[in-house]
Amino acid sequence: MGRNREWNEYMLSHIWNRYGPSGRLIVVGDKTSGIGSIRKWFGSQVTISDAFAKFHSVVFWADRHYSNPDLPRPFGFSMPFPPGKFFDGYMTRAGMFSSDRPDAGSLLLVEHFDERIRGKIADLGAGWGYLSGELLKRSEQIEEIDLFEAGWESLQAAEGNLCNLPNAESRYHWIDVTTEFPKKPYDWVIMNPPFHSAGRAAEPALGQKFIDVAASTLPSGGKFLMVANKNLPYEKTLETKFRRFEKLAERNGFKVFEAVK
Repeated sequence: MGRNREWNEYMLSHIWNRYGPSGRLIVVGDKTSGIGSIRKWFGSQVTISDAFAKFHSVVFWADRHYSNPDLPRPFGFSMPFPPGKFFDGYMTRAGMFSSDRPDAGSLLLVEHFDERIRGKIADLGAGWGYLSGELLKRSEQIEEIDLFEAGWESLQAAEGNLCNLPNAESRYHWIDVTTEFPKKPYDWVIMNPPFHSAGRAAEPALGQKFIDVAASTLPSGGKFLMVANKNLPYEKTLETKFRRFEKLAERNGFKVFEAVK
């Protein structure tokens, strides 16, 4: 289970209702991510066979026999994904990062998008495409833009969100940037990197790895633009990996950096 309750309930219902009478559904989730409330919700509608807790997680399972009924379809839809949400021409879905609207960090970062950003662009951890979309709206000097995202649903949304934007060839890469990034020379790298993985605690090393990847793919003179939570210690990494960097802004709990390789 992820951290988004709407997505969790939808997917549990969708999977449960597809099982035959001998199916078993096994669910696991971190204690800090709402697995307790999901177990309670699921158990109020079907009979949970058993459960146990270990390693700060909970596992429970249920057997799909005839005494356990179908679950109501959330939202009344039978599609394999919850219905889309819309913001200023962008489509998102429950379960994606910042699915209701762009987060404050991304909004701050796009204030620094203009015609100076040109050529070949990489967007690391692109999500549902907000940064790339806003960059294409603000610069006519972009030749191509590559979006890298580990979340399949987010990447599919990004492709839909950018399909009608002009000015550049867009490519979409379903990969984990930290482990399988295919390096090639870019003129600019932009990103709003994740700062936690499975749990809720901040993991600065994750964002630092994104910075490492950005530095490794930029040739001499290549430029880097990122936003981060103001409490995360990325300055030392930027100093080590780039020839120079500067902080362009700090507001609403976020800071924006520009760096040159």
